[in-house]
Amino acid sequence: MDPQDLQSSPKPFTRATIDDKTGLLGSTTSSTSAAKFGPSGGAGVTNAYAGAEVTKKTAGNRITSRSLTVTTASHAGSYKIGAGNPLTLTGTTKGVAGVTETLLLTAVNGNETIRGATLWDDPTLVTVDVPGQNDALGAFSVGVGDIGGPLGASIRGFKVHADGSVVTKGQDGFIDTAVMVANAVEPSNLERVVASGTSAVGITVYA
Repeated sequence: MDPQDLQSSPKPFTRATIDDKTGLLGSTTSSTSAAKFGPSGGAGVTNAYAGAEVTKKTAGNRITSRSLTVTTASHAGSYKIGAGNPLTLTGTTKGVAGVTETLLLTAVNGNETIRGATLWDDPTLVTVDVPGQNDALGAFSVGVGDIGGPLGASIRGFKVHADGSVVTKGQDGFIDTAVMVANAVEPSNLERVVASGTSAVGITVYA
C-alpha cells in the first residue's frame, strides 16, 4: 500500500524516540520529601521537564498521544515500593482533564522501568507526584512509551524504516507483532504502537 493513500499526518519516530526513557525528565536525584515532576511553571512542580519531547513541542512539532514511563536508577534500599507508596500521574486523555493513573515501584533497589497504560493527549503536560523516598541517593527519570493517535484517534497505519518488528494493540484490545521489511506499510485501525516490544529502528505513524 502506498503511504500517500492514508492521507493523514505522518509522524516519524527513531528507535530512540519510540521508547525514550528520558524523553521528559533526565536522571533526577530522589528525595526524602514528596516531589512533583511536570511542566515548567506548573503548580507545585519541583522538577520541570526539559527532555526531547519538550524540545520537539517548543519547535512546533505535532504531538501524538503517548504513555509515560518512570525509571529508577540502581541504588540499594533507596526506593519506597508497593501500594502504600504510589506514583500518581495526572493529565488529559481523549480531551478529558484531571485523569489520574497510579504506578507502583516494585524494586527497593531500583533499576526498573514501570510503564503506564494511559495514552496522554500531551505528555509534556502530565504531572507525576512522587512520595518521599528512603534516601536521596537514588534517581528518577520520566519518559514516553506507547504511541497513539492525537486525542485518542486511531492510528491509521505505519511504515517501518528498516527490517524489524512492530508490536501493536488494536481498538479491540488484540495485541499483535508484525514482522516487516524496510519501507513496508501496514494499514490498520490501532489504538497504539506498543513501545516495549517494538524492535524496528524507526517507524512513521499515520494518525
